[in-house]
Amino acid sequence: MLYGAVAVAAAAWFGKRLAVSLMLLAFPLSVYNQIIWHDAILANFSAPSSLVGIVRHNFAPGTCVGFNPTLPTSATLFQIERYHLNAYYLFNYGYRRMSPTEWISQCNGPYLTYDVSNLIESGRARLVAKEIKSNLFLVQRSDSPNLEIPKNAATER
Repeated sequence: MLYGAVAVAAAAWFGKRLAVSLMLLAFPLSVYNQIIWHDAILANFSAPSSLVGIVRHNFAPGTCVGFNPTLPTSATLFQIERYHLNAYYLFNYGYRRMSPTEWISQCNGPYLTYDVSNLIESGRARLVAKEIKSNLFLVQRSDSPNLEIPKNAATER
């Protein structure tokens, strides 16, 4: 912004030729910064977590996978976007938002949630894994056989 303010002031003072020269100089600098910014966003926000790999390894396509619609009170953009990213990687599963009660009564697959306390305390579910970056938990019904966690869970498709 500072560069832009200087350019506007210089163009007003020295005329159009300087403005065009400054624009030509600013373009490569701006493009480079945008490329760096977009690469960082893609690297941090678009990589699937190992939770997706665990689900894909243990459950057949079409299986119901629940996602708790309640977010943490101070949810980050990263946490908010996890639902949509997982929807992309779990496109051929019955992936949808549902309450813990709905999951227990209607879903035959795992559940993704940011709050496991009530589910674990009720004895109806057990913790399988946690995504460190977002604090998203993967739980399964306590009456289901234990899930296998593959070594390459993050890269398995």
